[in-house]
Amino acid sequence: MLIVIDDIELDVAHDLELRFFPEQQASTRDGNTYFTYGEKAKMRFESLTFKYITHTAGMTDAYPRTAEGTEPHPYYAIRLAKNGKTWRNAVAISWSDFKETPAQITFKQEDDLWKFTDRGSTVTYNWNTQAVSQD
Repeated sequence: MLIVIDDIELDVAHDLELRFFPEQQASTRDGNTYFTYGEKAKMRFESLTFKYITHTAGMTDAYPRTAEGTEPHPYYAIRLAKNGKTWRNAVAISWSDFKETPAQITFKQEDDLWKFTDRGSTVTYNWNTQAVSQD
């Protein structure tokens, strides 16, 4: 599993967007979860802090991370968006062999502790200390 945590803080409210670019160029959606399927593997992309945000998936223009030019190119993206001055967000990405099911990560917030659990193992992120611990 991979947990991606973002902490955005601005002086004034703006339209904010987080983009994730999976290898596959299509996905299926079930609520706040997206699934992609390759020849050998499956990926589960789940927004864990999904209140007050919008989710979309599809082609979007983005700039490549190479020196092949400065023009935007169309890429398939899973996009999370909101308007605001602050945004604390967590996304869980898990994957499996094509014949298996990617893990579903559970999320629990206890004040400034964010807890992520996968099959009995819990990882905790502490916003005050920025420390990560595993139970």
